[in-house]
Amino acid sequence: MGFLSVVSVCAACLAVAGCASIAGSPLRAGGETELSDGVGFRLPDIPDTLRGAARAEYLALHYWDGFDFAGADIAAPGAEQAFVDFLGLLSRIASADGAFGALFGRAAGSDGLYRLMELCDRYLYEPWSPMRSDELYAAALRAFTESPCIAEIDKVRARQALERLSMNRPGTPAADFIYVDRGGSRHRLSDIEAPHILLFFHYPGCGECRRMKAALEASPIVGESLRRGRLALLAVCVGERDDWERSGCPMGGIDGFDGGMSSSCRTVYDLRALPTLYLLDGERCVILKDASMVQVEERLAALCSGQAAAAKRPS
Repeated sequence: MGFLSVVSVCAACLAVAGCASIAGSPLRAGGETELSDGVGFRLPDIPDTLRGAARAEYLALHYWDGFDFAGADIAAPGAEQAFVDFLGLLSRIASADGAFGALFGRAAGSDGLYRLMELCDRYLYEPWSPMRSDELYAAALRAFTESPCIAEIDKVRARQALERLSMNRPGTPAADFIYVDRGGSRHRLSDIEAPHILLFFHYPGCGECRRMKAALEASPIVGESLRRGRLALLAVCVGERDDWERSGCPMGGIDGFDGGMSSSCRTVYDLRALPTLYLLDGERCVILKDASMVQVEERLAALCSGQAAAAKRPS
């Protein structure tokens, strides 16, 4: 679940080289346009002395200087498109903290502050958003917690959301948890020994989970990796136990049910939606977090190619 809201997603992208696309119409920096909501909006003039990445960074920092948060609704369609363009711009700069800080500072004292966080939830956090980004969402949360206009209880919730984001980031050790097998025995993730481990969190009653299960069983690279002992697949049901007992595990996988209580995977993994895939290395460090099936297959193929090339090298 997002920090403030759960809503459906739509997305657009930005192409920035001193110009942007707002509400479908080209708009050069420094130009003024009227959004579809009748709200005037002007991008800042970028100094001619700035070149390359510096232009994008300047635009991101001053993007909202010409927007009237007191008199306009940031969640209205035209303004929301401007926000989507802004997010596209942030993906092109080194750090988004300053840009979000400037945006939240401009919106301070208006209803737009909370509406902005709802938009950040929608585009940067929700699992089906093509613009989802833990890095940008974390920058937005940090700016939110630093605003003097936010109630302390909401800052606490934002800090909790930041803690969830920090769980099991790529390159960090995956949190251990307990799962139960069909015989009722309890096991830990740390008990599994394999060059790579694929975690498949699912719920049998979920249509997307059933489709992911079928995709795992049909994947040539997953199947080959399992047969050759290069991969262990741990399927963990986080739904109702009765549903799990009536369902099946992907062929060749370890069939488990969430152990519950303090050792539950739900307490140590940010499971925004099901199904969820994580790919770990042999030391149980995270390689891929919240991965798509395509990402998993591409990474497994690259790992297999690297191992094959290493095996051919003369000793």
